[in-house]
Amino acid sequence: TPRDTAARPVLRAVFVPRGPRLNGGRLDDPLWRRAPATTAPFTQRAPRAGAPSAYRTEVRVLYDHAAVYVGVRAFDPAPARIGRQLARRDPEGIYSDWVHGGFDTFRDRRTAFRF
Repeated sequence: TPRDTAARPVLRAVFVPRGPRLNGGRLDDPLWRRAPATTAPFTQRAPRAGAPSAYRTEVRVLYDHAAVYVGVRAFDPAPARIGRQLARRDPEGIYSDWVHGGFDTFRDRRTAFRF
């Protein structure tokens, strides 16, 4: 049992009989409404590591017998200014907007599969 007892935001995944229709980042499949959107604040890595994110972000998670589906809706008042520098996979130190998530499958708060 980990000694870290800090409160953690909870993100509830909802089982669905089939996965949602995936269509280029749109979250308009009715299945997405079955999962509650997160209400916990997200944090930023840069420019101020650990500070609350500048804009509201919603995440919903669904799963079926074959996969886990993560839907992210990031609200930005100036989407044309979002950093979108093209780079190699998993780069460090480039200017771009990212969303990272991890699955702590061992529930040890130390190891996770990060995406």
